[in-house]
Amino acid sequence: MEIIRGIDKDSVKQSIYGALSTIAHENGIKVLAEGVETSEELAYVKSRGQTWLRDTCLEN
Repeated sequence: MEIIRGIDKDSVKQSIYGALSTIAHENGIKVLAEGVETSEELAYVKSRGQTWLRDTCLEN
């Protein structure tokens, strides 16, 4: 399952990502978001405290 693709519009993906991100941050683990493709996806992961990105290619 691709968690990041369409996360800005999918409440199930938001719940999964939010839970995993919270658990990781509470335990001092850095989270890497891979495959961020739109500015909306980027805004969402950044709103969850995400700072590490990989294979990011934003649309124009």
